[in-house]
Amino acid sequence: MSRYIKFSKREIDNLKPPRRRTRYRDKAVNGLILEHMPTGLCVFRVRKNFNGKGVTVTLGHYPELSPELAKSQARIIQGQLATGINPNQEKRKQASLGVTLQEALDNYLECREGKIQPRTAKQYRSVLSTYSYAWLNKPLAAIRRADIQKMHNSITRGTITWKNERGDVQRMRRPSEAQADLWARIFRTIFNFSKDYYRDEHDQPLLPENPVSVLSTTRQWHNVERKNTRIRNHQLSTWLDAIDFVRNTAEEEYNLTRVAICDALEFTLFTGLRRSEVLQLTWSRVELDGGYFWISQTKNGQELELPITESLKKILLRRKEQKNDSEYVFPNANTQKCINDPKKTIWEIEAQAEALGNPINFRSHDLRRTFASLAELAGVGTYTIKRLMNHKTSRSPDVTQGYVVFSADELRIPAEKVESYILERAGRLEADKKLEEQIVNLFFKCDGQTKKKMVKMLGVMVGEDSSDSIIMKAEPSSELR
Repeated sequence: MSRYIKFSKREIDNLKPPRRRTRYRDKAVNGLILEHMPTGLCVFRVRKNFNGKGVTVTLGHYPELSPELAKSQARIIQGQLATGINPNQEKRKQASLGVTLQEALDNYLECREGKIQPRTAKQYRSVLSTYSYAWLNKPLAAIRRADIQKMHNSITRGTITWKNERGDVQRMRRPSEAQADLWARIFRTIFNFSKDYYRDEHDQPLLPENPVSVLSTTRQWHNVERKNTRIRNHQLSTWLDAIDFVRNTAEEEYNLTRVAICDALEFTLFTGLRRSEVLQLTWSRVELDGGYFWISQTKNGQELELPITESLKKILLRRKEQKNDSEYVFPNANTQKCINDPKKTIWEIEAQAEALGNPINFRSHDLRRTFASLAELAGVGTYTIKRLMNHKTSRSPDVTQGYVVFSADELRIPAEKVESYILERAGRLEADKKLEEQIVNLFFKCDGQTKKKMVKMLGVMVGEDSSDSIIMKAEPSSELR
């Protein structure tokens, strides 16, 4: 039960620490409370009904806050409550308005942990801490539309400077419209999240309109076209020859990391997977006997099971022979960890392609575009291509697309179709073509009874073609008719 005393320095100093928290009320100012703790700590508070509920506002500690000043502040607080202003809500509002870019970024990444890839989180931190170095401790609410325009223009022109961790001033190597748009998109994402996250007592946003909207109003977005580079059909043979040469040379020099990168790049060409999905592939997710492998940590968060075609099997068996203690299929031979950057090996492949008289400049993602393009040309359906390449389809407006689900067995035929198309364009299926031609010619040299037996056997093996259709398809070479 609260006791009434006169709040004065002498009266408070004479109080002995209680066995439990005790409240004292001031005789002069209604609602002013002194809470006395067993530790001897004294705290001034104001308590008053507000909109039918009790509200407590902390003023400060004694003796840092004198009784006289506590009484003065208590009267101000009571006046605010009487006019419909809750000081606690105002404090929270001011705190929210004072949230800095660094705090907003940290909060966003904490809330999105497990939802976005670590590489994406690293990119967000890198881009904002690089180009927005001077803004990290600046409140989001204080960043204006003009600031956004100025920063976007500076990155576009390449005139922006920042400080690294050692405090050294850094400059952009070259102007970049793509980097300017990337920075603006990331900033817009963080601001939109913060605007929805920080709200007042009426559940209304505390932050103003996103200042990045000025780039749309003034049409300053560069809208850099996405890259469309890939390995051209006439370059496929040279590319495979170059990668074979670099791989063989690396084996002779016992550069096993370079060998692994060559295998990983070839694996990427025949799967269309992302670089990270290939380089992070572990043996625990490879079933050679079952003829499939799966990707569990994907960009879109969905597990993907894919077939092992003949080309992939050759690569995996080659990797199996060189397997050591690493869990990764394509490891760094020195650390046994995942390979981070294959660019030096790519430079070697480019140099060899140039030496072969057919220069090729490519990046890992170009192989993904190559696979997609050749899969389309090979006649593989759009839904199937998306599944083979692990493109998420659940957000597509096409409802049917969300119901299309394929297992590795069902993806085997289209995967082999793409593989054959790639090898044909690279001129690496000539031996198979000659063998098929020999088989067909041999068939037509047989007597009628033997032909029937062979057709029946083929019908059982194929399962989906009738004997008549097989006979119609199996025609001898025009040269031997």
